[in-house]
Amino acid sequence: GNRSGIVYHLRQTYSDGEAITVPLVEPVYSTTPKVAGLVRWEVQATWKEGNKERISDWSDSGTVIWYPDTLTKIRETGVLNIAIAEEAVRYVDENNEVTGFELELIRRTLTQYLDDHSDKRLRIVHSEVFAWNEQFWKSLAGSKYDIMVGGITISDQRRKDWNIEFTKPLFSYPQSFVFLRISDDPICLDAAEHGIRCRIGVKSGTTNQELAERLADDFPGVEVRPYKETYVYDTLARDLIDRELDLALMDRPYALELRGLQHQDQLEHVDVDDNVIRNAPPEEKIGIGTKVFDEELRAVLNNGIPIFRQEIEIMISSLERNLGEEPPRNPNGEELETKP
Repeated sequence: GNRSGIVYHLRQTYSDGEAITVPLVEPVYSTTPKVAGLVRWEVQATWKEGNKERISDWSDSGTVIWYPDTLTKIRETGVLNIAIAEEAVRYVDENNEVTGFELELIRRTLTQYLDDHSDKRLRIVHSEVFAWNEQFWKSLAGSKYDIMVGGITISDQRRKDWNIEFTKPLFSYPQSFVFLRISDDPICLDAAEHGIRCRIGVKSGTTNQELAERLADDFPGVEVRPYKETYVYDTLARDLIDRELDLALMDRPYALELRGLQHQDQLEHVDVDDNVIRNAPPEEKIGIGTKVFDEELRAVLNNGIPIFRQEIEIMISSLERNLGEEPPRNPNGEELETKP
């Protein structure tokens, strides 16, 4: 009852004989042994009991197979553990497996890699779907997950805060305002500059929220409404239609999806650029999150990105044609060919 200041310590002994002892605190960032193999682990506690320092015996040991990096683990086992944010589970394939742009890139690229370098077959494991919160960002801190996906914007702040590194951008796009097609004042920022209310809905914890809060600093009438629930974009669309919001701010693919698949007759969108607001942010660059030491895994995934990116551009071009918009062009100004 009078114990205080309990601290647990983890001792890891690797197959080359090296032993490392670290405080067992959150987040526990993975240490990488010099060689792969069997790792023995034990736990010890220290605490204060009154004015005396106490220390426990080491616990019984457990063992785990440890690999120096994720690509080695994939070669040896075929298993890839993915932390998936809720944005990445909007689609399932004919086998009821979660699919999507990022997962298809990973599946296709690593299947080819194993065909060339191993006799294992790729098995993607995702035991839970994360809300867009701190738990998701901490998912790579331990050994349970290898990479993270979910339409993640690459940012130096996320590198610093969560000790992760990104692949090259899979694609990039602007943020977009979505609004009712019949709105009297579709982009209500001019009115907000004079203190008239302009309600902007955003998904909580995203770069969309960061931009909306910047607008609230610049325009007295802007009221930012963060949404935390799962699959928030459907809720944002509903609240626009019910006039509970004036604007919804989201990444362009979600704006296109809402317009093209569900609410084409009711909603409109405009990309956020310097014609819409002063000092518009640069386009969002989307990448796959990896552990910092996984340079070889990033190199393999990066090699698969160019062909994959071209396929995405063709899909987006097709959707924009259906919405009557100008399709994107390549760096030479040539219109991308659209598959029927």
